[in-house]
Amino acid sequence: MALYNNETVSVITPVYNVAKFIDKTLLSMVSQAYKDLEIILVDDCSKDNSAEIISRWTVKYPNIVYHKQEKNQGAAVARNTALNIAKGRYVAFLDSDDLWCDGKLEKQIAFIDNVLFQVTGNCNLRCQYCCYGDMYSDKVEKKNLSFETVETVLNYLMSLWTSNKNLSYEHPIRIGFYGGEPLVNFSLIEKIVSLCESITERTGLVFIYSMTTNALLLDRYKDFIVRHNFSLLISMDGNEAHNVLRIKPDGEQSFQTVYENVKKLQQQYPDYFQNKVEFNSVLNSHSSVDDIHDFIFNEFGKIPLIETISHTALSDEQKYQEIAKDYKESPEMMIKRKDRSPVYKELGFFFYYQLDNAYKHYCEVLYGTIKQKKRIPTGTCLPFFKKMFVTADNKLLTCERISLHHVLGTVDNEVHLNFGEIASIYNSYYEKMRSQCRGCYLIENCGECFLQFPLKNGVPVCHVKMNEIQYQHYLSEIFGVLEKNPSLFEEVNKMVFA
Repeated sequence: MALYNNETVSVITPVYNVAKFIDKTLLSMVSQAYKDLEIILVDDCSKDNSAEIISRWTVKYPNIVYHKQEKNQGAAVARNTALNIAKGRYVAFLDSDDLWCDGKLEKQIAFIDNVLFQVTGNCNLRCQYCCYGDMYSDKVEKKNLSFETVETVLNYLMSLWTSNKNLSYEHPIRIGFYGGEPLVNFSLIEKIVSLCESITERTGLVFIYSMTTNALLLDRYKDFIVRHNFSLLISMDGNEAHNVLRIKPDGEQSFQTVYENVKKLQQQYPDYFQNKVEFNSVLNSHSSVDDIHDFIFNEFGKIPLIETISHTALSDEQKYQEIAKDYKESPEMMIKRKDRSPVYKELGFFFYYQLDNAYKHYCEVLYGTIKQKKRIPTGTCLPFFKKMFVTADNKLLTCERISLHHVLGTVDNEVHLNFGEIASIYNSYYEKMRSQCRGCYLIENCGECFLQFPLKNGVPVCHVKMNEIQYQHYLSEIFGVLEKNPSLFEEVNKMVFA
């Protein structure tokens, strides 16, 4: 299976007094699975024997290019010098005291334990805030994902899951079903589950299933869903008045049908409902956080996820302003909602990042806290770190919550993933984000994803950067909540952040 296009990636590495590290750094680069690399080292007038060490490498590896600056001007100028030298179509950045692990992205994919299939782009609702609707620039093809594509993706992943690159072999793999409305293409869901069962018989891999549904067809397929123990996320915005933006293609309201179907599931399978069903609600101009929470909790005994209408890839600002609403909840409601409350979670993140009273990585448990560490700009997940999203039109993305413009691969009769190109894309974005992150007072606990930022001239534009005054207000709000609810300090510190 061809994984790479034969296109050069230029790896740019500034050099300054790195004699202790440069051997290992260069070894990590030349050991990569992707071989079409041009390695450019720009020496910013090192005072140690870095140049002597590098010269031994240039003799052995003609793809290593060494350039020495006339005077010391800093790493940023060194990178720009290297960009002028670079001949590759793609560019990646690596500091001279950093290491690239062999086949980093390929190993990352081998660890994927969450594959989300957009089984169809079709939907039996016309929600006014749908991220694929008229209010957004992202448009999904109204087509079904083919079973052949699913087979190709799973066969590709299976070769990695069962290899020595996967160090979590016995960890369950979640197969998710997404739409449109996934139950519109239920026949494909059946086939995928059957395929996964056959893979389990052959390899011992364990699969679990999840689905997001509007529940219009839930009554028809609930027996299958329960039998296979799906984790089910039901989209319901609260009571009938809150759901007025979720309409059928003929203009009729959907609430009554959905409510009855969900109630049937709850009554027929109470244990399953208690353990495997959750709710997701979209806050809009017809609802409030308190009202949505109270309705879902009183009717179904569940604390719903409540999200605001997305601003990612927005094309109709006026319509957005008409139907969107900011997330606001009473202090009492925050206590009720706990980690489903963004304020409660913000407290948790603040403690996690600022108080230094938690381990952030297994390595800290084994080797102690690293006092000085480099930080990747923003809180954006590394590519395929958490999941792989396969769209109905055979595109590969890292997540369903980002713009469809951020395609990292495609599928036809084989999987096309150019790891060098992906690394170059992300490194390019990181470089562009550094200047925005510099000086931001939230940099230590940023959880923002730049793939959700609007693009301006191809550069993601952060909308949450904080200066000193804004950060002071932020701290005042955090401590204000704690002063009014002192018991939260101990409670929130028990939260676990994956």
